[in-house]
Amino acid sequence: MPRKKKQKGEPKPPPLSNDSSAWTRLLASMHGYEPVEWIRLNVPALDLAIGQGIPRGRFVTVVGEPKTAKTAFVLTCCTAFQRAGGLVIYLDCEHKLDRDFAVKLGVDWSKIYYERPDNIQEFGKILGRISETAPSKTPVIVVADGLAALPGAEELVDLLSDEGISMTEGLHRAKGLTQAIRTTLLRLSKKNVTLMAINQIRVKINPFGPSGKEPTGGSHLKYSSALSLMFRAKEKISKVGDRNLIVGEWIEVEVVKNTFAPPHRKVRCQFRYDTGFTPYSGFADFLIRYGRIVERAGFLVYKGHKFRKDEIGVVAGEMPELLAPITKTYETPEGETDSAPASEPSEPVTESPE
Repeated sequence: MPRKKKQKGEPKPPPLSNDSSAWTRLLASMHGYEPVEWIRLNVPALDLAIGQGIPRGRFVTVVGEPKTAKTAFVLTCCTAFQRAGGLVIYLDCEHKLDRDFAVKLGVDWSKIYYERPDNIQEFGKILGRISETAPSKTPVIVVADGLAALPGAEELVDLLSDEGISMTEGLHRAKGLTQAIRTTLLRLSKKNVTLMAINQIRVKINPFGPSGKEPTGGSHLKYSSALSLMFRAKEKISKVGDRNLIVGEWIEVEVVKNTFAPPHRKVRCQFRYDTGFTPYSGFADFLIRYGRIVERAGFLVYKGHKFRKDEIGVVAGEMPELLAPITKTYETPEGETDSAPASEPSEPVTESPE
């Protein structure tokens, strides 16, 4: 094949540059990447365990057994978004949200969009409308409470028929949820809308090995999520002077999956039934576990300063570097345990007078 002759006046290609800033500008123009924006919960232990708070434009799953403060955590996130001037869209799939309980946790009910979808198809249509009309600059959170509890339209038709519900409805339900989220998740992320789904865990029977617990609704929910939180109830808190009156409990939150910070971090927070999560509960233990501060003779030591555990809130206000994100993961040495007990005691734990 004859070689093509170079014509006169044809511009030469520019030489490759070793300047790193030129490559940075080129890659930025090609990808159009925008940094992740965070909404802080004002619960420092939870914020640092996740990264810097709740990320915008991502899919977050909240998983746990019943009565583990999952709905309370989601309502705390809604309060944080409203505090930041954002919008809250609450999709009550199980039809069980209590308005008074949401108001107790700081949610402004007059500024919340509350809907009750009846089936998966209606849930998908609502997500489609949100992805088209949601503002991109304003923080928006969409909460799906009890997502796997939504029935399919075919399941409702079979329920009214004489044959009853078939055994394959669980498979159809998982496929419907997968389709609803897969088709709208990309558009929601482009609008920088946070989608948060609450899901429970069930016992999965394995005839060929040990049985385990997994979230319902198919595998797509955990695979497509950018952040997955597992909630476990640990200890009950009783009122001072009356051990039979339970006023709250300690909740352990494990970051099972995290694309923003090292995963598998654990934090314990105090949850009160009347006020929600106590802001600085478990914060000192979290900092000790991951090497931010040191405990000596019952006192906390940080950069030469010595203080008590109950003063952690005041010290964090004076030293904001304590609230800086933790980028490294510190493993607990063998033979040592966390400062908080790992198992639930037989008797309720009585709160301290302070």
